[in-house]
Order: sequence, then C-alpha cells, then structure tokens
Amino acid sequence: MNNEMVRRACHAIGMDNKQPFYKYGEKHFISYRNYSVSNRLGDEYFDKMESEGLAESDRGKQSVTYYLTEKGFQWLEKECSMVIHAKNRPEKKYHLNKYDEEQIIEIWAWLKKKEIYTSEFPEELDVAIWLDTDAMESFFEYFGNEENPVPARIYQNAILVLFSDVLDFKVTGMQIWSFRPHGMREEW
Repeated sequence: MNNEMVRRACHAIGMDNKQPFYKYGEKHFISYRNYSVSNRLGDEYFDKMESEGLAESDRGKQSVTYYLTEKGFQWLEKECSMVIHAKNRPEKKYHLNKYDEEQIIEIWAWLKKKEIYTSEFPEELDVAIWLDTDAMESFFEYFGNEENPVPARIYQNAILVLFSDVLDFKVTGMQIWSFRPHGMREEW
C-alpha cells in the first residue's frame, strides 16, 4: 500500500508532469500544485494518508479534494530521497559567512560593471546570468578555467550560467538575489 500512497502523493504535487533536477548533489523537485481530486466516495489511499496526518481533505457533494500537509511533504521527501519545494513551504537557507557574502557582492559588482543581464531563476532556485556574445569571453576568462569550467546552457540568443555555479559554497537563489546592487539590470 505504501508504494501506491507514494505514487498518489507524487501525482498530487505534479511529479508525473515535471522532472526533478540535481543541485549540490541532491535531487530537487519544485511542486507547481498540491491537490488531487477523487469522486464523492473519496480515495482509500488518500484517506489512509489523512488518518496518518499526511493529507487533509475538502469533501464536497460531488468530489473530494486532498492536499498534502507539511508532514506529508516531509514523508514524501524521505520516500523519494529528494528535496521538495512548494510555494507554501519555506525555502531552506544556508549559513553564509562574511567571506561568502563578500564573494557574492564581488560577483554582483563585476556583473553590474560589465552590464550583464540577470534574472531570478525559480526553476532552479537560483539566479540566471545571461551572457550575450560580447560578454561571454570576458566572463569565462574571469570565472572559469580549464580544470574547473563553469557549466553553461546554450540558448538561441544567449548563454545561461547559474550564479551558484560560480561559487564554491551552498546558497539559495533568494540569498544570492538579496545582495543584488541597486540599479542592476534584471531582465533579458
């Protein structure tokens, strides 16, 4: 029964329509929803999850809608060995020391000086650095080297690099974005 409960819980958070991704060696998934609807008689697996505090339900005349609770998200994270992100769950923050903060500020200053576009990148819980052809060479000379190249994704009109990939410590996108200098261009 546990496997079917996991399958249904994964469906409720949209895992059958969207793939997990890896960051810092951990598997992550960003949930775009948190519900599953069944007929008015309910669903035995979700009813079991509800009895264990893993789900809640809203029972109407024609249907029953189930939602995972925070305890349900924590259970599913353990069952699937991944970090699950959702709008109603607080993002885990990493401890940053003074050197880490200085490194982030220094990179923001360099990006601002070079007028390189950036944007929030919620898909990856990161900040996207958009490099056009004029910015690529100087960026990779400044940040990359042959032994430790910076990963990049090629798009039609630009190269995308994730801000955290140029750092040597763990940090969330929200933490990176909080150090953004005033007047930084934000859109590509």
